[in-house]
Amino acid sequence: MCLRADEIWENPAIIQYILTLIEKSFVVFCDCSGRNPNVFYEIGISHSLGREVVLITQADEDIPFDLRHRRNINHRIMISGRRGGSS
Repeated sequence: MCLRADEIWENPAIIQYILTLIEKSFVVFCDCSGRNPNVFYEIGISHSLGREVVLITQADEDIPFDLRHRRNINHRIMISGRRGGSS
């Protein structure tokens, strides 16, 4: 099952729910686009628990310096009907 942390509305203590999900996960996908501090906090928790972390970004500069040595997936949001990279 794949869940986005920003789409969880079940628990008023959202961070506890996120921690529980990280603890149950084998792999954690983290979208660093926009440099959201909460995402970086969750990356740190995932690393401290020994989880495999896959970094996703729309811009390479959104990956912090100390994580840039790790592989990441660069993706772009496309407008329907347009191809990326052409104008």
